[in-house]
Formats: sequence, C-alpha cells, structure tokens
Amino acid sequence: MAEASQDMSELEAVDSSEGVGRLSTQIIPHLLNLYNSTCTPQDFEIYTSNAVFADPFMIAHGVGQIKSAFYAMPKVFWDSTILDYKVEEDETSPTSGEIRIHNLQQYKLLQLGPFGYYLTLQSLIILTVSCIFEFLRVLLVQVCNFCFN
Repeated sequence: MAEASQDMSELEAVDSSEGVGRLSTQIIPHLLNLYNSTCTPQDFEIYTSNAVFADPFMIAHGVGQIKSAFYAMPKVFWDSTILDYKVEEDETSPTSGEIRIHNLQQYKLLQLGPFGYYLTLQSLIILTVSCIFEFLRVLLVQVCNFCFN
C-alpha cells in the first residue's frame, strides 16, 4: 500500500517520490481539480464512459452526469477548497487497483456581506481504476462522508 500526504500549496503535482503509486500519480491531479471546482474538460477524461460516481447526495451514471455534478458545484457552493488529503493505493494488478483518498474539504455555502457560512466535510473517496486500451481510467467512485462541522 502506498501512502502520501500533500501540503495544500503543492496540490497541482502529485510527487511519486512521496510513495504515491503509479495509479494515483495519473489520477489524483485531475481529481483535485474536480474537488477544488477548477476542473477542465481534460479532467473528465479519467472516467470510463459508463463510470459511476456515488456519494451520499447523488449517484451519477456516465461521464455526462458526472460532468453535470461537478460543473454545478460552483453554482451551489460559493467556494470549495481541499484543506488536506492523504492518498492510499492498492495496485491489484499491473493494470488495475483501488485508490483511497482521505479528504478534508471546506465548502462556503453562502455569502452574506463579508461573512459566509462554512461547512467542513471529512470524506473517504474510493476509486476503482483499470487500464483500458493502455489508458488508466476510473470505473467507480464511492464517497463516504464522515462528519459535518
């Protein structure tokens, strides 16, 4: 099992020297963009066309629904920031595995003048990944939320 913990100033790059495995190095930068509400169309290329994304708030089937969910985040939340995360990886074969991300996320729900209401959420994000036609893709995402602050 590979593990890494990242400083938030270095979210853009996942350093494989920190013990993060090959699977995580390819997937995590895209996932961080999605959760920070800074996604680009390329960030959705990590999903298979029939990928499933499931969390306590919704289930999305296919890339189209997953895109809709993440593109809607800035409309629901004033701001979304990853405060901290830790990655664990189990490579079950050279072409597949599971990536677990322990994520501490802060959402700003409303803006009332200079003040806003913040919600801090601790989650476990579990990604099932596999190589398809020599490209690593996410097949399934399961999100378990632990606590609301």
